[in-house]
Amino acid sequence: MFELLSASESDFDEVCTYVHAMCSLRCVASDLISEDVHDRRDIAGNKRRYKNLRKCRYWISPNALMGTDVMHLATYHFLTGNCNKSVEICRQVKELALCYDGGFPYQLYSTLQQHHWWYRPRDRSLKMLQKIYSHFIAFSHIEMALPHLCLEISKRTIYLSIPPLPYVFFLEFLCYHELGNTSGRDEALRNLIQFQHDEYQGGQRFWITHTLLGICYQTLGDFHMAIMAYWESARSKSELSYLNSAIDRIALVYLCMYASQLLPNGI
Repeated sequence: MFELLSASESDFDEVCTYVHAMCSLRCVASDLISEDVHDRRDIAGNKRRYKNLRKCRYWISPNALMGTDVMHLATYHFLTGNCNKSVEICRQVKELALCYDGGFPYQLYSTLQQHHWWYRPRDRSLKMLQKIYSHFIAFSHIEMALPHLCLEISKRTIYLSIPPLPYVFFLEFLCYHELGNTSGRDEALRNLIQFQHDEYQGGQRFWITHTLLGICYQTLGDFHMAIMAYWESARSKSELSYLNSAIDRIALVYLCMYASQLLPNGI
């Protein structure tokens, strides 16, 4: 990767190579965090674990400069308990997340080439590059990800792709819920509801947008609304539908509802 960077013949080549290199570094760090946070709970000493997490945060940060990939850093902060920092990042990235037009990975390089030729050198800035790199948030089963998405990510055939703005609202919801901020949580929920049928990031293009809403309702204990959202997800004809675990989630909600009726005072 770095050999390609040294052999680059244009600023476009340098940017592409740099971004791919930093993305690879972020994936390595994300893999280590996933192993540390979720698997190695018996790791010897909190000091070693803390040093590992700090090193991984340092590796994630360069990739966070480019567009919506900063949401991986926001996810890191949530998983390590810094919900306030995660909310701060979510607030900052919303404008960039709005720039996403629903494209998929195979379209990204073509988009970059178009921007390279259409914009004059003086028009190229960090802000423009960030807009170009505003794309969906991708997770795999070996990388750091929210445990709330374990059903979808456990299907190991491909990355789970989430449109950026619904993911921002979803992560905001989780952060505010953890912080006990009901007004912030409710606002994030309303924003996510409004985006359910967005032309570029809504459920007709990404079934996961409906699933995120269902998880929010389930978190609040509103099982009937959760089932409705999961059913909308299951009905979606968007791409990668074979990764959709909405029917499994509906079954789990019904199981929770049944269990709550057996308990003396409910859930």
